[in-house]
This record gives sequence, structure tokens and C-alpha cells, in this order.
Amino acid sequence: MVRLMISFIIILLSQNISFAQDTRLHEFVDGEILRSGDLNGNFKALIELIKKQQNRISSLENTMLPKETAKKTYLTEKDVQNKFIKKSVAPLLSQVRPGTILAYAGTIDQNVQEILRKSGWLLCHGDELRKSDYRDLYKAIGDNWGKPTDSGDFKLPDLRGLFLRGVNQDRNDLFKDPQAMIRKQVDGSQHPSPNQPGSFQEYATASPRNSFKADDAGAHTHTMQRVLISGEVHDDSKDLQTNAGGYRAHWDDKGTSSDGRHHHSISGGDLETRPNNAYVEWIIKF
Repeated sequence: MVRLMISFIIILLSQNISFAQDTRLHEFVDGEILRSGDLNGNFKALIELIKKQQNRISSLENTMLPKETAKKTYLTEKDVQNKFIKKSVAPLLSQVRPGTILAYAGTIDQNVQEILRKSGWLLCHGDELRKSDYRDLYKAIGDNWGKPTDSGDFKLPDLRGLFLRGVNQDRNDLFKDPQAMIRKQVDGSQHPSPNQPGSFQEYATASPRNSFKADDAGAHTHTMQRVLISGEVHDDSKDLQTNAGGYRAHWDDKGTSSDGRHHHSISGGDLETRPNNAYVEWIIKF
């Protein structure tokens, strides 16, 4: 941001524009801690200067144009933002090679999208484009990102909701992609060149390094109550006896056998496995 602001100041100075005597811009030096007050003060001074220059231009137009055609224009905050993008951001972005993907942190409405397009950038939303209209981009990415509906078209990457991952190639250490060769196309089918840009991978959950388990303090027994023979008074010292027809069975009153310590399966979980993340818009150079 500071670099862009400095570039903007240079542009203003190159046009022989001077600040008022009561306007003081903070001059940053190497190693200085950036403070919001200094940055905001410089931006405020620049915006005020732009408005003054706009008023001067409007005054000149009023003197040069017939009264019936003269217009008074006002510079809104949105106008300042768009002019800043056109004059400072867009020229920098236009110098990048086709096929380069960058993260864009701002909200992209129709107006900003058009500014980016004129600077050579498109949204990575999976749109289909004519090969003849975007030759350099097609030469860079080919049909890596899916099969189009028309043979004369090609597909842009559709990176909405996705993280990006470096191609595994021949990596075979701790940080390799263990399923590099079974990656898919965006429609879910097997990718013909899975170890290349444009292949996708569904979410998965690996076994944790530290295994999950339920509390194993579950050893227990169950006590069975004695069934008394008719007329018998309960006596813990006696064996339990039952009569069935002419047969007699008995067992002691020591309870059931122990099941020992054991585990239980764990249910639940979230809809996906993911790290902490923040949204951006992915844009691609054509």
C-alpha cells in the first residue's frame, strides 16, 4: 500500500502539481514503524488535492465551453478508488505473464471487473472462452481445466471455494501428495494428466498422528439378584437354586463375568476437514 501511495505521489509531482503551504505529508524513512495516523493523513491530503484539481478542471471547462453545455462534475470516493486502480494498480498488473493466478483481496463488482478485464485479468470462475479471442491464455493453460461444451472454446479455472496446492511432480518426501496420480477433473471424472495443473482433489481425512480413542475406564460387572425358592428367606451364604420340573440347578451369587477394559467407536464430526482460512478472489492473467 505504501509503495502504491508513493507511486501516486510521484505521478502528481510529475504533473507539476504542488501542495498548499499548510499541507504537510509525512515522509517515511527506512526502518520507520508505519503508523495508521501518518498513512491516513497522507491519503487524506492526496484526496483533498485531487478534489481541488478536479474543481480547477471544472472551472476551466466552464470558461471554455458554451454555458448550455458546461457541466460541473463531482469526484466521489468511489471515483477516487477507480482512478487509483486505473492509474496505479492496473499498470502493474498488466506486466504479468498470461496464465498467472493471483489472489485479489477486494470486492469485485461489475465496474472493478471491467477495469481488471481491460488490464488483462479475468475471474477464476470456470467461464468458457473462445480460443481465438484469448490465444496467449489458451497457449499457457490449454485444456487443463476441463472439457468445454464447444471445441472452439476452453475453460478458465474454477477456483471458487478452493485452496491451491503445488503440483507434486516427482516429490517423494514427507510433504508429497500421496494420491497425486488419482486426482480428478472438475466434473469428478479421472483427470488424464493428474500430476499437472488443473487436476482437483476431494476432501479427505487422514488418520491422526495421535490416535483418537474413547476413555477406556469401562471395566465393570453386573450383579444378579437371587431368586428365592418358595418359603426361603434370603441368605447371601447360600447358592441360588431353582426347580424346573424334576430338575434342580444352582449357581452362586458372585455376579456376571467381567468384560474387561474396552473401547467404543466415536461418531460426529464436521462437514469437511480444513485449516483456518480467509476468502479472496482468484484472478488469472490473459
